[in-house]
Amino acid sequence: MSGEGIHNPSDLTDVEVDLAAITAALVVIDNEIANLDADLVLVQNDVTDIMAVTDALPTLTTMSGESTTTVINTEYDLYINNAPVGVYRPIVV
Repeated sequence: MSGEGIHNPSDLTDVEVDLAAITAALVVIDNEIANLDADLVLVQNDVTDIMAVTDALPTLTTMSGESTTTVINTEYDLYINNAPVGVYRPIVV
């Protein structure tokens, strides 16, 4: 016996149509993901620009005047950030 009389009466046409629709949907989703990656690169560029400005804001302010101490014969270290006006990004070494 080689399988005579055994047959599959199912009609798989609807399943094949559904598979074709799923394949087409996957292509659309893949294209949208590629577009999303490109959009994320643009957003990251904007975030980098914003971070450069916000990191530089503290160096754009200055203090003027004089410091008065109330303790006699005491030495103080005064640190001045003499960075140029503009974007200043400190680097940790």
